[in-house]
Amino acid sequence: LPPYGYVTLGSEESEDGRLRTESGFHGKLTRVQVWDRALDTQDEIPRQVKSCRDSQILFAGLILRWAGYDKTVGGVERIMPSVCGDKRCEPGFTGPECNSLDKDKISPEVLFCPGDIWVATNNGSAFVNWDEPRFTDNVNISRLLRPSLAPGNALHWGTYDISYIAYDNSENSAACSFKIYVLESFCPPLDPPEGGSQICEDWGPGGRFKVCRIECDEGKKF
Repeated sequence: LPPYGYVTLGSEESEDGRLRTESGFHGKLTRVQVWDRALDTQDEIPRQVKSCRDSQILFAGLILRWAGYDKTVGGVERIMPSVCGDKRCEPGFTGPECNSLDKDKISPEVLFCPGDIWVATNNGSAFVNWDEPRFTDNVNISRLLRPSLAPGNALHWGTYDISYIAYDNSENSAACSFKIYVLESFCPPLDPPEGGSQICEDWGPGGRFKVCRIECDEGKKF
C-alpha cells in the first residue's frame, strides 16, 4: 500500500468540487475498515460478521477505522445510533427467523364509521338503513361484535345507540358508535322575522336540517 492516500465511499469529487452523482453509491454502509493484513477466516471474520455492532475492533494492522471518515458531502446522512445488524420482522412476528407470533399491541383502525342518522315518520316506525363500519388491522381482524339491530330493521320512534367493535387476535379493539333518531317529524320551516329576512342553508347528514342567518331590514336593528 502507498504511504499516503484517502478512501472515498460513494461518488468521487471532481476538480471543481462537484459530485458525480450518476456514479455514486445509493444505500447504506457500516464498518468499512482497512487492515494492512489478511484477516483470519476461521476466527476474526466470523466474529465481525456475527454482530457488526458488538464485535470487538481488531486493532492489529488496522490502518483505517470506521470512525475515520470525517468528511460528508452531498446527500449523506450519519445514522446514530447505528442500525447495523437490526432485523425487522413483519408486524406481529418476532424471533431470529421472524416466525414467532409476538404479542400484538397495535389496535385495529376504523376505516369508515357512519355519522348519526335522523329519520322522520308519521307512522310510528320506519325502516332504517346504514352502511356498516369498516375496520383494518396490522395482522388480522379476528371477530366483529355487531349490535342487535341490523340495517333494514323497522325502528319505532325513539333514540338508538349503535356500536360495532372489532377485535384482533390479541384482543386489541377499535369501536365505531353512532346514534339513530326516529322522530315523528322535523321542525317546520320558520317564518322570517318582522322587519328582517333570513338566509338558510342545508345542514346535517344528507342536508336534512337548516341553519339560518337573520338580517335586519335597512334602518332596523335588534
